[in-house]
Amino acid sequence: MVVRSLADKLLEAHTWLRAQLRHVREETHAHVPGRPAALGLQLRQHCLAFCDGLTHHHTGEDSAIFPALARSHPELAEVLARLDEQHRAIGRIKEELVGLLAGIAITEPERLRTELDRMSAELEAHLDFEEAELLPVLAGIPFPPTGPAPGPSTPNPSAPGGSTQDGSTQGGSAPDRSSPDRSSPGGG
Repeated sequence: MVVRSLADKLLEAHTWLRAQLRHVREETHAHVPGRPAALGLQLRQHCLAFCDGLTHHHTGEDSAIFPALARSHPELAEVLARLDEQHRAIGRIKEELVGLLAGIAITEPERLRTELDRMSAELEAHLDFEEAELLPVLAGIPFPPTGPAPGPSTPNPSAPGGSTQDGSTQGGSAPDRSSPDRSSPGGG
């Protein structure tokens, strides 16, 4: 997949998360306590790697992408609030899974499968909602970031009389909030 926009980057991350979740679920459904300890440790490592990747992804969204979208697209306030709540709910399930994984040798396999299935259902619904709501906006944001876009208050030294990029004079109108904040880091 060629990544040209933040929408592409989001889809790339979501594709990875879905593949990892599928892999961990397959391992979990095949896991039987009492088998060689190495199999339980392998499942634990794969599941923890998935959980770490999920945490990293949501932390990037929560700390950079969502705040930038909130500033540049105030009409997304309800969507972003819902995504934030979904992140918290998925985080709680993830912590329960991590607790179960700490005792993988004695954890009841059915309980682990149930929690992982719950995580899978919540995460799939979340990713689908996030894609439906944010991809159209993120498609207009280049990736990797190109740095801050010149704004109306950015002086254009080649313009006569110290005018700004949009032709107004310095100290003029407030910045245009209708375009996305291109200075926010991508990924997440």
